[in-house]
Amino acid sequence: MSKEPRKSAWGAPFGPLIYQSTISQELHQLMLTEALKLQEKKENDYRQNLAGNIEEEYAYSDSVRARCTDEILFLCSDYTEKIGSQGALVQPWTKSIPEADLELPQLWVNFQKGGEWNPPHCHSGLFSFVTYLQVPPEIGQEKDEEHQKNSFPSAGRLQFDYGEHIPFTNVTHQMLPQEKMIVFFPARLRHYVYPFKSEVTRISVSGNIFSNKTNWQNY
Repeated sequence: MSKEPRKSAWGAPFGPLIYQSTISQELHQLMLTEALKLQEKKENDYRQNLAGNIEEEYAYSDSVRARCTDEILFLCSDYTEKIGSQGALVQPWTKSIPEADLELPQLWVNFQKGGEWNPPHCHSGLFSFVTYLQVPPEIGQEKDEEHQKNSFPSAGRLQFDYGEHIPFTNVTHQMLPQEKMIVFFPARLRHYVYPFKSEVTRISVSGNIFSNKTNWQNY
């Protein structure tokens, strides 16, 4: 019998693809400035459309959403190219979904404070995303506090769930948000956000992306 090294192949050839990138300083500043205006005026309360156990969630105006759309759809199209490289796109697309085929009809901002959370939920559309405008360092530092000294520290983390709970298989994926980070994922992928204890506010922006080339608008 031989224990000599040899060629092998490995990977995770199925399951949802999650895409992480960053937004530009220009987009970050635009969304943050307009978010603070919404908070100050308490305009466009969007909570009735969302699952979050969060006191302040507001929809951006159509004019602001339009100004944010180009960069977001550019990044989403790049995301679909990565999906296409795995052979996971559906007709009529094979390699990627061009920006011209994508739409962003919904864009909202979340002001998450200590003790607030998003329960397990899914979105409508083809893809969804979240980006972070303000991330106080106290949230990440909670990992060193007594309440996080366990086998599954999760304060303030974004978590995705997919698949069956079987040995040797990851069925959850956690991410610790960072400022300007943007994450795209399939809209129907179950996800949630854990609460944190710190007396701070984290500001995030989310949206759902649809296509004008399919009948998935009500998916």
